[in-house]
Amino acid sequence: MSGQSTGPIISSLHDDADMAELIDMYVDEMGGRAQSLRNHLEAGNWKQLANEAHKIRGSAGGHGFDSIGGNAAHLEDELRRCVGNEATIMQSTKQQVDELVSMCLRAKAR
Repeated sequence: MSGQSTGPIISSLHDDADMAELIDMYVDEMGGRAQSLRNHLEAGNWKQLANEAHKIRGSAGGHGFDSIGGNAAHLEDELRRCVGNEATIMQSTKQQVDELVSMCLRAKAR
């Protein structure tokens, strides 16, 4: 995906009082998700990395983080497309994981 930003990523649902607690819990989980992404990348666990990206892809939009979900979708699709040839996409995958980790760590409820 395109260049990384450094500012916070605020949930588009931050004004929804009914979602506030769920968004807070989701944001609290993002550090662990980011660490899981890094661990799977460093270990070369491509299937698990794709599975973690899939989880983020599925949950981010429902919590108002469409940009994070889109980035996770791109990573998952790339990994699934390259099954068996992961070594050839290592640098690209590392950049995508770095960006997704950065986004996860910048997620803020409000």
